[in-house]
Amino acid sequence: MKPSSTSITAAFAACVIPALAATGCSSSNAPAPAPSTFTYQTPSIAVAAGEERYVCYAQTLTEDLTIDEYDYTLVRGIHHMFFSRTLAPEPEGLSECDVLFKTTWIPLFVAGTGSDSLQDPAGSASVLPKGTQVVLQVHLLNPAAQGIDVTATLQMHRSTIANPTPVGIYAFGTERISLAPNGVGTASYDCTTAQDVKSFGNFPHMHELGTALKLEVADSTGAYSEVYSRDPYSFNNQYIDTLPLSVPKGAKTRITCTYDNTTDSVVTYGETTSDEMCFFATFVAGEGDIGGCVEQVAPDGGTDAGGSCTPTANSVGIGAACTAGGNQCASGLACTSDLSSSAPSAGYCVKIGCSADSDCGDGATCCAPPAGGGVELCFPAACAAAACSGQ
Repeated sequence: MKPSSTSITAAFAACVIPALAATGCSSSNAPAPAPSTFTYQTPSIAVAAGEERYVCYAQTLTEDLTIDEYDYTLVRGIHHMFFSRTLAPEPEGLSECDVLFKTTWIPLFVAGTGSDSLQDPAGSASVLPKGTQVVLQVHLLNPAAQGIDVTATLQMHRSTIANPTPVGIYAFGTERISLAPNGVGTASYDCTTAQDVKSFGNFPHMHELGTALKLEVADSTGAYSEVYSRDPYSFNNQYIDTLPLSVPKGAKTRITCTYDNTTDSVVTYGETTSDEMCFFATFVAGEGDIGGCVEQVAPDGGTDAGGSCTPTANSVGIGAACTAGGNQCASGLACTSDLSSSAPSAGYCVKIGCSADSDCGDGATCCAPPAGGGVELCFPAACAAAACSGQ
């Protein structure tokens, strides 16, 4: 695709340039056609000689957007960029942020040290309603002897489909990470999928100590075989690959991340680059939100299973009783027992990702449990207070 040039504030309004009157305007005052692209662009950012910066640029959308393609052209001084929608508000405008990825960000596109693009399957698109906040995280690096000014630009193609199939994320991963000093270590998590996973894009993510990531799926005998691998993994060359991946509902999976801890300290899970992560995000059509097999660890080192309560199922299935690996939850929901290997075997269904109680249906509440790193979930009302206060 060769996109036309349009900015976040650009609009084709009246005939303000007389020279264009003969070709671009008419006396009928007919509305101009909608632009085919949406451009997200940061203000100019100064990067001093030899400086390294992590900068976020967040904006709340003032219009509905339906995007089916992302295109990025490499700019001198940009080491990588990460575009997401937010589950928890970020500071509007430019801010310093020494983090590549937060659990409160739903990834939409990422590019490393080269130009890149991602196109959704035919008939699919990312639906971003007016009022959605999006954030572009940019890693800036200037090895030159003189300062530079950098502007990050991401072009997006607007879908013209009236009711596209939504695009969402199914993630695998764990927060249970503890790496001994000066040695090789791993983090892994076994989990049973709650839905069919058919991805068109895949994004492994660790931080600077990560060296390899793989996803395995067990067969009927319980034997694991590898279905995806990025080895070697490079923090300095992160990208979305378009290798199709298919994991059936009810499959037992295992994600394993390998690290080389070259520091003199124990390294654990966290959002800054000096901490570590173990996530594998798959882009899937047909699911407009985020779900997956992710182990979340409470601040005390235990695992938050959603709090103690007696839930009641609502009209969409939130609060319905479920068991680990039982696949009893409705599409788009997850069982609290599947969110952690140490959670009780009996749990209830929740929805991962919400912004208000109205997203959760009757008798349910949107709130952020302590173990979720700020990610908001839909809990049955009877469980929300215990789950989100950590009681």
